[in-house]
Amino acid sequence: RLYEGRLPGPTLECRPGDEVKLLIQNDLGPNVAALDGASAMDTMHDANTTNLHLHGVFADAAHDDTFAAIAPGHTALYEYTIHPATGSSLLFYHPHYEGSSGLQLNGGMAGAFVIADPAHETLFVGAVMTRTLLIQSYNFDPAHTDFILTEEGNMGTSTMLPRLFNPSGFRGLLVLLNGAAAPRESLSVHAYVRVRLVNAMGGSMSSIQLGWTYDGARACSLHVLALDGVWLRAPRQQASVAVPSGGRVEMALSCSVTGSFTLSSLSSGLGGTIPEGHA
Repeated sequence: RLYEGRLPGPTLECRPGDEVKLLIQNDLGPNVAALDGASAMDTMHDANTTNLHLHGVFADAAHDDTFAAIAPGHTALYEYTIHPATGSSLLFYHPHYEGSSGLQLNGGMAGAFVIADPAHETLFVGAVMTRTLLIQSYNFDPAHTDFILTEEGNMGTSTMLPRLFNPSGFRGLLVLLNGAAAPRESLSVHAYVRVRLVNAMGGSMSSIQLGWTYDGARACSLHVLALDGVWLRAPRQQASVAVPSGGRVEMALSCSVTGSFTLSSLSSGLGGTIPEGHA
C-alpha cells in the first residue's frame, strides 16, 4: 500500500497563497467481507478503504475531512488554499480512515508536504544543501508480540479489545529513512545542511530522540530551526531533539572534523540507529 508505488510517497511542494488540488485514486483491491464494517471502535476493518489527511495544515473539516471514505475503485479530490501568511512549513500527508489508517500508514502510505516561502528561504543561503527525510518503521518480529485484553469501556458491542503488547520492546523493528535502512550521506566539513525531518512512524510509542555521535564525542552541531511548522525566534543549538510520532523538525547540521558520524535514536527503545552519515 503505497502512494504512486513509491516508498515514501513523493514530496509535494507549494508556496503560500497557492491553490493545491490532490486527486486520490484508490486502486487497492476489494475489502475482505469478514473485516468490513466492524461495530467496535479501534478495530481493523475496511482495510482497503482510505482517505487523506494533510497533517499540520490549517484547514476546516470540509477540506480535510478525516471521516471521508474512499472505497476501492473510487476517487476523491482534495482542495486546499494555502494562506498567504503561512510562511515556510513542513507537513506530511497520510491516510486517516477509521479502521485502516494504522495498517496503511505503517505499510508505507506517507509523504512529506513542504510549504516554501521564498522570503523565508533567504535565511538559508548559507546551507549547501537541503534534505527532506521521512522516518518509517515496520515490525517483522511477530514471535515477540502478544495480544492482551484491555478494558476500554463500552465501545460498540464489546468492552474488551485486544491490544498489542511486546514485553521485549521494539525488537524486530525495521526503521527506514526515505525507504532505505541506514543510508549514508557525504557532507562537507563546516558546511551547514538543512534537514527537514518527519517522524511518520505510527503508534504512541514511536517517539525518537536524535543526536550525533562520533567515537563517544559530539563533533557535529545540531541547531533546531522549527518544530511542527512553528519557527523558533532564533536557531537553538541542542545536543539532541525529540520528535514524537507525527512530529516534524527542521534543523541545521554541521560537522567540524572529518570522519564517520551517526545520527541515532538515543532513548526511544527502538534499539537501532536511524540514518548514518559521514563528512
